[in-house]
Amino acid sequence: MHVVGGSIGNVWALRLAALHPSRVGRVVLLGAGPIRSDARVPGIIRLLASPAGAVMVRLPGNRSRVHSILRGSGHGPSLANGRIPDEFIDWRVSVERETDSMGPSGSGNVEKVFNDYFASQGLATSPTAFDGRSDYVAFTDRGIPAGGIFAGAEGIKTAAEEAIYGGTAGEPYDPCYHEACDDISNPSPVALDQFSDAAADAVFQFAMTTSSANGSGKASSSSSKYEFKGSKLIR
Repeated sequence: MHVVGGSIGNVWALRLAALHPSRVGRVVLLGAGPIRSDARVPGIIRLLASPAGAVMVRLPGNRSRVHSILRGSGHGPSLANGRIPDEFIDWRVSVERETDSMGPSGSGNVEKVFNDYFASQGLATSPTAFDGRSDYVAFTDRGIPAGGIFAGAEGIKTAAEEAIYGGTAGEPYDPCYHEACDDISNPSPVALDQFSDAAADAVFQFAMTTSSANGSGKASSSSSKYEFKGSKLIR
């Protein structure tokens, strides 16, 4: 027989192949992260497969559950040594907790248009979550797809982002964001050129057909509920 595993199910698929090699012809893994040879099925996953799991899956996600799954999958040493960043843990929790922050159905397709354009230009991109900003919230609140990629705002640049995009880690993406110095002398000509070309490409694609925005694709998730309401920061 052939076996297909997805996510944590990859552990089961590989264990089945290892225990009964004569019965398994081919193994296909979907979304397979680094799986250690000593990985076992986490106890919490076995619990989720029990009748009690029907109740547990309705509970909000939390960091403790994610840590338990990672340790049970053989990644305890990586957690202990800090090799699994907090950003990943927060993202994994957000996947369990939220759907609103991913935008209406079709938003993932809009985001993909931008990602595809930047990839065609050999440029890196980073996702940005829907957190209630005035650029789009009036549309997404009414079920209209929206999407984009991260262009920098009031956040602080990480060392990993410095390695990809340049700039200085520990400094704001845009020190003049919503400040008095945010005037005509502040924009980056390079960024303005790149993002305006990407926006023009997206406008052209969606002007030619609306089918690209239809469907069930979701955009990037956030790790918290909306931080903005219109132009107001609410956290």
